[in-house]
Amino acid sequence: MELRFLLRGVDEADNMLYSVVEGAFEDGSGRRYVIGNGHVYGDDGETGGQSVSFQIPDEAYAQPLTFRISNYPSYVREPFEIRIR
Repeated sequence: MELRFLLRGVDEADNMLYSVVEGAFEDGSGRRYVIGNGHVYGDDGETGGQSVSFQIPDEAYAQPLTFRISNYPSYVREPFEIRIR
């Protein structure tokens, strides 16, 4: 299963490529999974944002899934949730 994110609002002078999440995540039962196939990043060429995608095993997970933010182009000041369909 592939998850894709688009980072918008990254300063054009910022040449850093952001991976966004660590190389593992946990499901609702606390089981830890490794993210496969590494991270793929780059300028998406259309919106001026950077696209980030990565693979996770295609399994039935206990919800919610928790990904730790590790490399993001701004400060995250409080916990947040994103619904993924």
